[in-house]
Amino acid sequence: MTGKSAVFEFGQVPFSERFLFHYTSLHGALAILASSVFRFSSFKNTNDPRENKTWDFGFQQLPPIGDPPAPSNDDMLRIVTELGAILRESVQLACFTQDEEGVPDDAQFLRGFARARNWDQYAEKHRGACLVFDRVKFEHATQSTVMALDARAKMHCGPVKYMNMQSTMFPDGEMLCINTGELRDKGLSGIASSWIKDHWELLYFRKNTDWASEMEYRVLIPNCGIPIQVPLQSSLLAIVLGADFPAASAEAISDFVKASGLPDIKIAKMQWRNGAPGAALAWS
Repeated sequence: MTGKSAVFEFGQVPFSERFLFHYTSLHGALAILASSVFRFSSFKNTNDPRENKTWDFGFQQLPPIGDPPAPSNDDMLRIVTELGAILRESVQLACFTQDEEGVPDDAQFLRGFARARNWDQYAEKHRGACLVFDRVKFEHATQSTVMALDARAKMHCGPVKYMNMQSTMFPDGEMLCINTGELRDKGLSGIASSWIKDHWELLYFRKNTDWASEMEYRVLIPNCGIPIQVPLQSSLLAIVLGADFPAASAEAISDFVKASGLPDIKIAKMQWRNGAPGAALAWS
């Protein structure tokens, strides 16, 4: 057990929204640090069934009815499936968690790097790592990267909102509908672009309430056909190793910090004492 001076701490209680925490596996952490870039993922790889399973949409015809004719049932199913795939494949995102507001007595449980469920589910059962970023600097670095790739691309950032909306996309029970005239004039890609522009928050920043404890924050880039890789140097603040992170791999982490030219990056390791989380800057 290390002394209090070696305890890993950021900020004060109540915590600000300054920090973003990204959990990853052992292999993922080493790959990120070795390349010195953070690679965005495809939205289709998210883990909430609301996001990665089939999306259902309605159909509508505006006057004059019958021009164009309504698609057959088989065509409707095909169109819905293809549109859902386009909406998921057109978006790249980075997923994080944040600190949770609370009282000082619970501070150790509220930190973004102290989520037992996240360590188990996203960090290879405590063998991975949690990367700590400065939120504003990461978003600025992402914006600069995206603008260099495609000046027309937009960036959307914010916390995920958790709600159970039954089988519709909207909390008021309405359903997104495909207009047959727009389908004829714009095609599926055109409709997808319009929906992403108008409904990005409802499409990509909603999850079922079962995930609410993750306190997820997303940085999302739609309609950029080039893989997004954001340099780490300006925004990475710390690396928290899981309680079961292999000692043999810790040297690779230290090598990255030495080679990065950022000596202020902190390396800590999680400790769990009777189930209570903490992180130390020195360990054996």
